[in-house]
Amino acid sequence: MFTSAIYPAEHWADSSREARYADVEWDCLLDPADRLPVEQLITVAPGVPWNRLQGSGVSVPTGDLTALEERWSGHVGHLPYVSPEEGSGELFSEGRRTRVVVNRYERDRNARAACLDHYGFRCQACDLDFSEMYGEIGEGFIHVHHVNDIALAETEYMVDPIADLRPVCPNCHAMLHKASPAMTVQQLKKHLAKEARRV
Repeated sequence: MFTSAIYPAEHWADSSREARYADVEWDCLLDPADRLPVEQLITVAPGVPWNRLQGSGVSVPTGDLTALEERWSGHVGHLPYVSPEEGSGELFSEGRRTRVVVNRYERDRNARAACLDHYGFRCQACDLDFSEMYGEIGEGFIHVHHVNDIALAETEYMVDPIADLRPVCPNCHAMLHKASPAMTVQQLKKHLAKEARRV
């Protein structure tokens, strides 16, 4: 349920841009496998373009609201879920605002584009292609990793998009940077292969 109107604020990934946000309150937590099927949503609320929703969302026409709320209540009524009232009983404090100053390293969008033109959008470490896993919403999504750790560079330097950059998924990108300097994509591939053999 929305608990605020839509409001502008700093973009979560780019402080030079602005994005629109709205506060929400969750009434339950479902396993992704238990989501309400799109086919049912289309039937219950035909005024919403369910098959082509944008990242910023759409408004549900007033005439569809009651039927949609009834369908949702019926759907979650028979599923196991954890409500906000339930929990471990242990509470932790989060959300206090602190100011953090960090270095931000400029990256050239053209270098990223040239890298992806050459390698494509498949993770070079684990072989994940987001469009195969998530369909349309995953198309064109991938991180680009600097072979030479850009955070350890003493100064600005020239990047060869094919020799110096590799597309990797966010998980593999995080694993590459668990070491400093970052491990190579080939080292991570070998590690993944070794772990796969253990299973």
